[in-house]
Amino acid sequence: PATSVSPTTTASPSPSPLTPEEEATAAAEEVVRDYFETVPRCLADPLNTEPSCFDDVAVGTELNDSRNSLIAAKQVESTASGTLEVISLERQSVDLANDQEASPPIVPVVIFQVCTDVSQFQIVDKDGNSLVPADRKPRVRADIGVYNYEYPSPDQWRVAFIEPNEDTAC
Repeated sequence: PATSVSPTTTASPSPSPLTPEEEATAAAEEVVRDYFETVPRCLADPLNTEPSCFDDVAVGTELNDSRNSLIAAKQVESTASGTLEVISLERQSVDLANDQEASPPIVPVVIFQVCTDVSQFQIVDKDGNSLVPADRKPRVRADIGVYNYEYPSPDQWRVAFIEPNEDTAC
């Protein structure tokens, strides 16, 4: 009698689901990268850019600072060109504690240390003169806090603060 051999199949292991901290980090990292694409775009033509240009990438202090930069650019009729390139982005901490009723509110936050290449980013006045200091370093390191006031919604992460870190090179 013939014996049949049935092939055995082994299930490939499915990837482990991401932890809430990993999910938050991934979503917050995407917003940081979007932020550095948004700034040059919003400042390229300030006279025709609405302050809401930054609403999808910034909140709080950073949203106010970005809008103020746009207002200042309109007043002096400056324009920006070039890019801001994220060279490195390292998560420093994640805290998903969320208590909106606390005073001050406790908001989920991911903090990154980011190195950005600013050498290709230029701001000029209406006469074409550079407004960038001649001694600006080509790369800038900063600590960036990304908040989510609508957590656990993954698409509500926004850059809340940027603290330049001039002590360390990148």
